Amino acid sequence: EGMTICDIKSRKSKGKKVSSYETDQFQLAAYGYALFGADFFVGGRGIIFAVSTTDVGLVTTHEWAGAELKPAFDAFLALCAVWRYMNNFDPRKA
Repeated sequence: EGMTICDIKSRKSKGKKVSSYETDQFQLAAYGYALFGADFFVGGRGIIFAVSTTDVGLVTTHEWAGAELKPAFDAFLALCAVWRYMNNFDPRKA
């Protein structure tokens, strides 16, 4: 519905709820912005479907509103700047 970004992750679960990683939010935020622009952070949402590779049939969902993903997007942009600096390369100019 609306501006929704979904991603499927495979994770070991060890008999309990399948976890989400902080970096999942970076990825959802970047995808949301790439597809919908800044409006994603107002009316969008991101969902991770974490599928267990060790417990057959176990799927855990993790969901964030677009506004909750905005700080993750800001962090993602900062990480991109660090990567460009450390690698002395800017793929936007290549």
